[in-house]
Amino acid sequence: MFNLYKKKNSKDIFNDWLNQIVSNENPDEEIIAFNIGLIETGKGYSTYFMGAKKYDENDSDWACGFGDYTPKIKYLDLSKTELKKLPWNEVQNKIIEFSKEFMNTKTYENSFLQKAKAITVGFDDGDLIRIK
Repeated sequence: MFNLYKKKNSKDIFNDWLNQIVSNENPDEEIIAFNIGLIETGKGYSTYFMGAKKYDENDSDWACGFGDYTPKIKYLDLSKTELKKLPWNEVQNKIIEFSKEFMNTKTYENSFLQKAKAITVGFDDGDLIRIK
């Protein structure tokens, strides 16, 4: 299995994770919105990826639950990175930054994410930040 944690830099680990998802997954065309969710765990933070057939910019409940699409590598444990020591809002800002940078890559341009109506990032119990 591909080892995401060989690299020590959290940005590289995050990019490898997203690369694995968009390179090896092909959600139905009905999936129009994607969320990169964040959760706090006993060891630090984790992020996860999900997609939905519906999107409502005024109601973040569209991203609740398991969604209509979950990739095989749904979760990324951030407690194995330097993000573990940061406050939640800085972790969220870093994941937003990493996601936006990923959106400037050829991998993104050739992926299902490029066709998405919306992409958001945020903690389960907070506001979702729309980055696309």
